[in-house]
Amino acid sequence: MTEDILIIGSGALACLFAARLTCSGTPVTLTGTFEAAMKTIRGRGIGLIEAGVTTFIPVATLDPSSSIKRFSKAILLTKAYQTTSSLKRVKPNLDEKGSVLSLQNGLTPRDQMISVIGEKRTISGITLCAGEQIEPGVVKHNGGKDVVIGQHPDTAYYRDILSGAGFTVTVTGDIRKMIWEKAIINSAANPLAAIMRYPNGKVYNSPDLMSLIDELIQEACQVARADGCPVNDEELRDRIRQILRDTSANRCSMLQDVINRRSTEIDDLNGAIINKAKKLGISTPVHRTITHLVRSIHL
Repeated sequence: MTEDILIIGSGALACLFAARLTCSGTPVTLTGTFEAAMKTIRGRGIGLIEAGVTTFIPVATLDPSSSIKRFSKAILLTKAYQTTSSLKRVKPNLDEKGSVLSLQNGLTPRDQMISVIGEKRTISGITLCAGEQIEPGVVKHNGGKDVVIGQHPDTAYYRDILSGAGFTVTVTGDIRKMIWEKAIINSAANPLAAIMRYPNGKVYNSPDLMSLIDELIQEACQVARADGCPVNDEELRDRIRQILRDTSANRCSMLQDVINRRSTEIDDLNGAIINKAKKLGISTPVHRTITHLVRSIHL
């Protein structure tokens, strides 16, 4: 029998992964701090919308303050800036010989994870799934099934359960490059969608916004290469266009955060790129401008 897995997070992607894993037969327990979502999940399960059909899927929940249950496997799907606090919250429930797989955005989660649970228990990964929170505890799958996981003794476990849940899983020996590439794509498209309040397709159909995206990609790629990561500008420009086309109806996570008056991941994306650029002596004026604009929305 497949062992229980803990999903850490209660937003769109945490709900999407928890629901799909549960439907595939993996015993799932979910824990999060978004109380409105947790209330829905405890009451009627996670609402999963796929192909226009809504299904409510019962999923067990965990309150770390009142449970001593321990898990040797977990997937971290919180906002990047919640990494440290989320892991500290559930640390008593994590087996010291187990592992945690991060499928978060941004350049900052790995270092935060290592500071709380140590490098041996940390697995880095990315997902290109697009999920939109329709209401607390209800998620719409807007496209994408790709998951990429870095190498680790426990990688095969995560690959197998995620593949069984319908995700397309790849294992890589260079997860750092994949994290950089996703961060570059997110830092180029997401802030513009959030500022303009546009779904992905509307961003793609704007020549002016696509020109800005190309400038953001160029700046970020320069920083990544100086940081020792061999990324390709042209390849990422092509990829971001394909993603925006394929998920045209999706409202990216940063746009959802702005609409719902939540903090965004701008400091873990563009802000992290700017900080690395500073240390490397590289100028990033477009990223700086975009970051100031998104931060101003928080006020």
